[in-house]
Amino acid sequence: MAVAWACIAGNGALAGPFPPIAFTAMGYSEVSIDTLEGTPNFESRRLDPGGFLQVSADFNVDGVIDEARILVNAREQSARVVAVIQSPTKIDTYVLATIPLSAVAKIGIRLAPPASYKLACSGCAGQRIVTSRAGIVIFEFGGEARLETHPSDNLDDNFVSAAIDPSAAS
Repeated sequence: MAVAWACIAGNGALAGPFPPIAFTAMGYSEVSIDTLEGTPNFESRRLDPGGFLQVSADFNVDGVIDEARILVNAREQSARVVAVIQSPTKIDTYVLATIPLSAVAKIGIRLAPPASYKLACSGCAGQRIVTSRAGIVIFEFGGEARLETHPSDNLDDNFVSAAIDPSAAS
């Protein structure tokens, strides 16, 4: 399944400051586009203000902008896609994906605005998922994608994941 570039060009707003979370104390850091120079998807990343490495949106519809990032830990040879939901009283961190450090150059994240998305799984031909809030698409350049959405205003709820056709948002 190929990612349609018209579909993934742009994250909406530029990412804001990343809040302090436990992963940064554990040796994880944000990936910068400069560290990916020379990788096969570098030119595609340059089309996006955040290099398909960061997303800012109000994921839980509380009026506060939340953040999603790809974080790396060279010592542990791992990377994580995390969403950080901020509220007046706490910061919640959700691990949306854990991948080997060697795969970071192959993946990206982008904003998924509220829309109807065509599902991409065996047995769900023609089915769609409709979202009423912003989410995050985690995608592999030229490959598969999945939609991550926060299902409710309850911060204790986890994100919900669905495999989607990356070219079929409407």
